[in-house]
Amino acid sequence: MKKILIAGLLGGLVNFAWGAVFHMMLPLGKAGMSRLPNEDDALEAIRENVRGPGLYVFPWMEDPEDASAERKEAIEKQWTEKYRRGPSGLMVLLPRDQDPLRSTQLLTEFASNVACALLAAALLGQAVKAGTGYPGCVLICALLGLFASVSIDVSYWN
Repeated sequence: MKKILIAGLLGGLVNFAWGAVFHMMLPLGKAGMSRLPNEDDALEAIRENVRGPGLYVFPWMEDPEDASAERKEAIEKQWTEKYRRGPSGLMVLLPRDQDPLRSTQLLTEFASNVACALLAAALLGQAVKAGTGYPGCVLICALLGLFASVSIDVSYWN
C-alpha cells in the first residue's frame, strides 16, 4: 500500500508538471482555439443578457413532460431549424470578479492528478501481482492514457 501511495503522489506530481509545460510552454495548450471576432461587443452582449455562471447550451430545446406527442414534435422541429441556422455550441461562464488563475484551481488540478495516478498505481499493482512484466505495465498505462484522451477529446471535437 505504501508503494502505491508513493507512486500515486510521484505520478501526480509528474502529471501536474507535464500539464504546466503543455499549457504554458508548448503551442498545444491553445490547439484548436480561435479568437472570438468582435470580442468586446460579444462580451458586452453576454454581460447584459446572461446573469449567472454556468454551462450554457445553445440553441436550447424545451422538453415539457406534459406536452402532447404532436407538441413535442413541433418543438423538436423548431429546435432543428434553429440548430441548422446556427450558431450552436456550449458556453462556459465563470463568476465575475475572479482572478484568472487561482490557487484553488491549481490545488484541484494537482489533487485530481494524484487521484488519477493513484488509480493507475493500484491497477499496475494488481497487474504486477498477476505476473505482468514491465512491458505489460507500460502498455496498460499507455492504454489508460489513450482511453482518457479518446473519451474526452473525441467528445470535444464532436
